Amino acid sequence: MVPPFDAQQGFGHDKAAREPCLHLQADFRCGIYGQLAQQGYPGCVAFDCFGAGQRVTQELFHGANWSQSPEIATEMFASYERLRPLHELMAMVKLAAARTRDETQRLALQKVFSEIDALCTRDARPNLAQLRRDTLTTLRAALAGTSI
Repeated sequence: MVPPFDAQQGFGHDKAAREPCLHLQADFRCGIYGQLAQQGYPGCVAFDCFGAGQRVTQELFHGANWSQSPEIATEMFASYERLRPLHELMAMVKLAAARTRDETQRLALQKVFSEIDALCTRDARPNLAQLRRDTLTTLRAALAGTSI
């Protein structure tokens, strides 16, 4: 619902941000899920929100239905837009922690993961650019000398 997508990037048709996909059903499931690639939607097959969508809908908004309230929709969509990059960073940190052989680095990465996770609230407004730079610096240090 929230991210825009482009037919030329493998999403079958163009879709503006915060607009429903043509195939979104009333129960919020994809009407062509079992045939995404065959129907021209390989981008949907590959897309990963890293759990941000589930966190927003289930944890932050306790299962609220965005389609029933424009106010809730606006807040949910804004929350997703903030959490998606945080969840992507957490996925990178988790992968790096699993790959590093150094216990001190693994603990440092677990700390970074916890700090980012703590920012996944309705109200947090982190400086995402700085957080990304800091996290990538930590990842590089942790993975120096690690074969991936």
